[in-house]
This record gives sequence, structure tokens and C-alpha cells, in this order.
Amino acid sequence: MTPMSNHSFRILGPDRPQRPVILSVPHAGRDYSDQLTAVLRSPPSRLTSLEDRYADALIDLAVASAGSAIVSTAPRVWIDLNRDEMDLDPALFSGPVRHNPMPSAKTRGGLGLIPAHTAQLGALWRRTFSPQELEQRLSHHRAYHHWIDAALTVAADDFGEAVLLDVHSMPSLKSRMRHDAPDIVIGDLYRRSSHSRFSDIAAAIAERHGLRVALNSPYPGNYMLSRHGAPREGRHALQLEIDRSRYLNSLGTEVGAGIGAIQRLLSDLVTALNAEIGFGLAVAAE
Repeated sequence: MTPMSNHSFRILGPDRPQRPVILSVPHAGRDYSDQLTAVLRSPPSRLTSLEDRYADALIDLAVASAGSAIVSTAPRVWIDLNRDEMDLDPALFSGPVRHNPMPSAKTRGGLGLIPAHTAQLGALWRRTFSPQELEQRLSHHRAYHHWIDAALTVAADDFGEAVLLDVHSMPSLKSRMRHDAPDIVIGDLYRRSSHSRFSDIAAAIAERHGLRVALNSPYPGNYMLSRHGAPREGRHALQLEIDRSRYLNSLGTEVGAGIGAIQRLLSDLVTALNAEIGFGLAVAAE
């Protein structure tokens, strides 16, 4: 792998993966630069609903077991790394972009590659953007996914299989669903982005830690899984959506007392997935 430096993400651990599991946290960025803030209609303090608030803190223990992780420091409002490059709202730009936008239902609802509006805040931007400004944002998107592509390829070549764990957080579903709503949703695009044994291991570990688990409902995954999950090539990808109330304070603004439990869960999950691929057994035999 070629070392990469980019102010919009952090790479944790060695550049060349030493273990089969790779971690990604694409939506927890909180680096609201002055340049970005100047073109937003709302202050960053009102944009936390777009963030996976402090999801980057959830992987602190797991990084030691996974070995390599990538964490976006750029906020989701700047660019959403879980969207295709074509998933654009043409109305956001002052001129034609180089490729033809193909807006999805999420984009039409305001949450495309570059979020345009939310139900709570309305329009997010003070002005439209030039095609050149779009390319600047796309460079971050491309670099982030290039690193994951390269890391998974190296890990799969070295260990026979590799697993991407894409870590997110979700609003509590308890207010919208019955009292036994899930605390964690494991997404694998309905078994298309990962072999079922990895999803099953993730569910078993979460249940062992006392969490209620759902598979693919209501979050099966999106672009991250469709791009990086190729089970027939030994590349598997899972999305983890974790109820924010399990690790944030009662206001949902800062890390709360429950974060340690979620950190231990993710660490145990990474260890179990490594062992399933055989990494733990190989190390023990040496």
C-alpha cells in the first residue's frame, strides 16, 4: 500500500494491515472549518443530527485488535462517504458537473452525496457550488475509498479473507418501534456484501453483550457495502448501526457512561472475526 496523507481523515495503525479486519468510521467527523461554516446556514452545533456523534470513540479498543482503521474527520454535511459519486442534487451547483448526476431517493429527500436540506433545518447552504468545489470534496471521497480498497485487497491476499466493519450510530428506535426495538442493526445488504457467517458472528457477539439485534432492518447498508463487499473475492463488508443512547449522555451531545460497554463489544467482535478467518489461531500456533 502507498502511504496517504489527507487532512480530512485519520489512518490508525500500520498503513499495511496486519490483521484481516479493517475498521471504518465515515460519519463522525467534527472538523467544521471556518471556510465550511461560512457557507452553512446553521452553526455546527445544530448539525449534530447529521453526525454519527462520537462514533469514532467507539473503536478505541477495537483498533488494537483490528490493527488498521480509517476515520473521517470531515463532517458528513461536507460530503457523505456512504453515497455514490453520482448521487448528486444538480440544484446545488452553479454549473454543469463533469459527470451526469443520478439522484437517488435519499438525494431527493435531501441526504445525497452532499446533503442539501433536512426536515428540521431546511436548506443547509447559503449558496451554490462550482464544479471545482465539488471536485475538491470528491477528492476526499475518492481517497477514503481508495484506502479501504487497498487495505482490503492486501488483507485478503495475506489472510485469504478480509472483513470491513463500517461503524455508524443511529437514533434510538424505541420511540418509533415497540419496546424491544434493536440496540444494534447489522447490515450486509441482505447477505450480498458478506458471507452469512460473519453477520451471524456479529449478531451472536452483540447478544452476548446484552444488546437486542436486528439484521438489515431498517438499515441494510448503502454505498460503502456495495462498493467494498465482494464475498466471492474474499472481501466482506458489514455495517454496524449502534443506538446512540447506549453510549451518549441523556442529551445526546457528549460521551456517556455506556461507552465502555460498546467499546468492549466492538473489541470482542473484531477478535472473533479475526479468529474466524484464522488469524488468532495462526498467531497462537507460532
